[in-house]
Amino acid sequence: MKSIAVFGSKESLEGLKKIELTEENIAIDGFEAIKFVETRFTVSDFSLYDWIFFGSKRGIDFFFKRINPKEVKGLKIACVGKKTAEKLKQFNLKPDFIPTNYSSEHFFKEFTEKYKHIKGILFPTSDLSNTNLEEGFNKKGIHFKKIIVYKTVCSDFKLLKDYKAYIFLSPSSFNCFAEKYPYDFLKERIVCAIGSVTAKEIDKHGIKCIFPQTFSLKEALKLTISKLGG
Repeated sequence: MKSIAVFGSKESLEGLKKIELTEENIAIDGFEAIKFVETRFTVSDFSLYDWIFFGSKRGIDFFFKRINPKEVKGLKIACVGKKTAEKLKQFNLKPDFIPTNYSSEHFFKEFTEKYKHIKGILFPTSDLSNTNLEEGFNKKGIHFKKIIVYKTVCSDFKLLKDYKAYIFLSPSSFNCFAEKYPYDFLKERIVCAIGSVTAKEIDKHGIKCIFPQTFSLKEALKLTISKLGG
């Protein structure tokens, strides 16, 4: 039996139910390693901004839990990608800018090449978001306000057994695992990340990690199963 443990948020693990695997003798257990909690935040003056950036669907959800969508009607909206942009439809909003190929560096370059006169940018995000965009716009003298609309915290989870392979769906999922369990044993297991950012975080701990070319749970599972062999 090929046993695989997958660690992520409740939302990311829901994808396991939708994935059909043709190979038999595979046991996959999902573990909710992280969860997201809303923060108390306020935006004192929307007139300071002409743009609002959303880096995830989750950021949109948590932002509009406290902010009426009517308050941002006068702002242009940039989204990290198409799936994030689709989330805006729930609030009767639509994006004005989506980068053609997302990375924080590409997002910054493409946006600043297209838009030259920017008053201010509001960026609702998580406590774990990187600072690349903030640093880039600040260097250009553009007011960039990051507000923390939700935090990532570790969930209380317990391993059911030892597994032949371990898949991590985010850097924070791995970090919460590493806080809870001595992780050196992973050096003797197959470890897969959903993408390169998560892989880099795992590599920092001295653990060899693989990741698929297409960053998805389905592709991570297919790659992991191929490495398990017979």
